[in-house]
Amino acid sequence: MHFSRRLGMSAARWQDWRWPATVAAVALLVLLFKLSIALTTIGTNDMLTWQHFADLAQHERGIDVYHSDPWFNHPPAMIYVLRAMLALSAYTGLPFPFWLRVPAILADLASLFLVWRLLKPSWPSLLLLAACP
Repeated sequence: MHFSRRLGMSAARWQDWRWPATVAAVALLVLLFKLSIALTTIGTNDMLTWQHFADLAQHERGIDVYHSDPWFNHPPAMIYVLRAMLALSAYTGLPFPFWLRVPAILADLASLFLVWRLLKPSWPSLLLLAACP
């Protein structure tokens, strides 16, 4: 007996369900891959600069960060974001470079969802987008 009949689905409904499940599975695998890379590598050389900025944000008052390092030319909200990432790092024991890359990884997943909901591309196109590193 065909698998779809055992689940009480028609063959056409089973076909409709396979593409979304495949895209979701590929997106999950890519998400896990990205998280494992973020956890086990330091990343690019600008990670050291962001670590320096985070240390400044932790030890300086808000405006003093700008006076301490003229290369810090980011909006004030980044001071709080960096402090939050340092707090997450201290709380979880996961390194700061991991937490700095998590928002971009989650944004990739959110982009996939938005493309699916707003543009409604073909499933093979969405599968390719889900597989992008």
